[in-house]
Amino acid sequence: MITQIKTVADVQTFAHQLVAEGLTGGFHPDDPFEDFTGDDGLPLYTTEEAATRNTLMEQCFDVCGDDVHEVIGRITLSGTPFESIFDKDHEERYNTFMQLVDLGIKDYKPNGVSSRAVKETVFASYN
Repeated sequence: MITQIKTVADVQTFAHQLVAEGLTGGFHPDDPFEDFTGDDGLPLYTTEEAATRNTLMEQCFDVCGDDVHEVIGRITLSGTPFESIFDKDHEERYNTFMQLVDLGIKDYKPNGVSSRAVKETVFASYN
């Protein structure tokens, strides 16, 4: 695990480490790491692990500012229907991606990782 974020390259390295830990489409840089759960509903990180990652994420924001969403998102969203979210042709690419999934040409299944903030937003929006 990277121990300090000082450059954009460090931010990208950290993002790749998060993907290796299972944080992909259900991940958002604004959410604290203690909020992330697996598909079993259990926390992905211990208190100490979450604190370390929260500190590193703060450093990511220090390096990139609000651009951290795109820098990290281009890595954590790769291979998901949202991988083109930062591109002008996102809607077209998203629809094509999902059509390929429906046809069985592209394999995609959400990994079940989410954050409490995402779950609360979805619940409030649809209930």
